Amino acid sequence: MSDVNDANIRQLFVMHFNREGNACNTAEDSLYNLTRVQAALYWYTNHLLMKIQKDTQQKVKFVQGDEQQAAKWERMGGAEEFGDNSIVLTSPPGESGMLYLRDSEKYRDVRVSAKLEGNVVGRQTIYLRYDRQKESFVRLLLENNELKLEEKQAGRPLVELSKATLSEIHWKPEDLAYDKATVYSKAQTEAGAAKEDPGYPVNISHMRLREIALSGKRLTVSVDKQVVIDSQETAQDSGGIALESRYSEQNQKDDIYDAVFTDVSVVAPAAGEPGKETNLFRNAYSGWRV
Repeated sequence: MSDVNDANIRQLFVMHFNREGNACNTAEDSLYNLTRVQAALYWYTNHLLMKIQKDTQQKVKFVQGDEQQAAKWERMGGAEEFGDNSIVLTSPPGESGMLYLRDSEKYRDVRVSAKLEGNVVGRQTIYLRYDRQKESFVRLLLENNELKLEEKQAGRPLVELSKATLSEIHWKPEDLAYDKATVYSKAQTEAGAAKEDPGYPVNISHMRLREIALSGKRLTVSVDKQVVIDSQETAQDSGGIALESRYSEQNQKDDIYDAVFTDVSVVAPAAGEPGKETNLFRNAYSGWRV
């Protein structure tokens, strides 16, 4: 039957995209056994472009979005797209995507709030008092529905200060069915797919409202209006604000990840002046829009 199909394909078409997994075809490939990329429904534009860049090993131009918002951030890795009230930070393959808020190191005490709307399987991180020269920071990361607070002092190993599993995320059986139905690449097929994927399906997203207050040496964190970390002491004394995106090793089919930060607000209270604050960045909607 396969021989008959092949003969019919060659008679009817001048080429055939027969395999899934890679965007690059070379002159040595058969015109009737070409490979293609099938974008997942949850991919953002830069995710597809990053995949094409990975497969072809050629530089591509990424979509940036709002230029005024983009000017306030410095790209340290990956690709970012600024929407009206969102920042989509796409990681490079197998690495971290990162943005640094310009001049944020000038402010010691800050309040940061954002809705994290990326896929559950993956890492979305907010860095505070991030010293890029010393590689020291305190960071709050959300990965696979688990919240972690970590600290790194200059010349010392990373320390986990707190960890909590958040309330269960409900998903539909068809989410898992769709996830498992995704076609594996040729290399993944030859290696053999896992018999059972642990944790959540890689294709589901969930919104978490994260609010962080850092004052002096104390840090308080709320998730969905519930305090989960209360007055945690930190030794990190100075540095700026950064955002990070990174894939989860649970996702064996895709090593590119889109972190989504929506309604981001970064403010610095004025020292000794209650009620006064400096707005470092804000992309949340305000008032009525028509």
